[in-house]
Amino acid sequence: WKLEKSRKLLLLLAILAASLTYQAGLSPPGGFWQENKTGHVVGNPVLNDNYRRRYLAFFYCNATAFVASLAIIMLLINRKFPTRGIQSYALRVCVIHDLVGLMGAFAAGSSRKVSTSIYVFVLVFAVLVCIALQVILVVSESVQGLLQRLLSFVDVTEDEAGDTLPHTAADAEARDPWFDKLPKYLLLLAALAAAVTYQAAMSPPGGLWGNGQAGQIAGDPVLRSTYPRRYKAFFYCNATSFMASLVIMVLLLIKRVSSAQSAILALHAAMILDLFGLMGAYAAGSCRRVRTSAYILALVVGVSAYIVV
Repeated sequence: WKLEKSRKLLLLLAILAASLTYQAGLSPPGGFWQENKTGHVVGNPVLNDNYRRRYLAFFYCNATAFVASLAIIMLLINRKFPTRGIQSYALRVCVIHDLVGLMGAFAAGSSRKVSTSIYVFVLVFAVLVCIALQVILVVSESVQGLLQRLLSFVDVTEDEAGDTLPHTAADAEARDPWFDKLPKYLLLLAALAAAVTYQAAMSPPGGLWGNGQAGQIAGDPVLRSTYPRRYKAFFYCNATSFMASLVIMVLLLIKRVSSAQSAILALHAAMILDLFGLMGAYAAGSCRRVRTSAYILALVVGVSAYIVV
């Protein structure tokens, strides 16, 4: 049953990543050249001509994530290896390539300046460090528990029939159906947030500058030139929400990590960052006037106050 549950979660993430990378590969960030006024070939990616290195980084990372997603799907739907396919190293390698490819494509395609790219790379590094710390904590706890079992007997109590029962309070909580459904709810929310933030980063609000517009670079976000503060707020909030979604998905996929106490705290923190990042990006990118921004910020404050109460 646990293997079937892991299969569904992985298949959901693989389908999500495949759909995102497929759309981004066919419609890359920056759009395409529509006119041949400046000597560019109509239909070629704008990002490839204006930011060659960024386009190559985006293309290779996006293609890697797309192929890795297809490999995960093929492994999971194979009936001949229903259990070994989920536990194999090949599947783990594909998942790692998928997540790293998504983060690399997001970092390369969502920004045009070095400052914003540095922020995204810092987030990527923080995500990797957070995941590594959670794995290290779980491994260290497992090693300590193994040593304690070798040095002493487990504290158990015997029932009237002579059988031994573990003297733990976690078994009662594990039987609660809510704890079985919670990872699925969190994963669905994280997948939804990752999808919308990835698409918003590739196609930011306000659109992109076209060819032949004086003083502007084709393919750059319009919002960054007309409302630079709003664009920065949107970009930082959107990037934070995307990376927090990846943290949630990775922690939920690693069963031994997600059940640890430190991982539960990390999940709560990542979920808070995810939701507030979504609300901040929506408030910054959905309107242009102070009055409408004030209304959305009031809604955000009201939602936050309601949750706290």
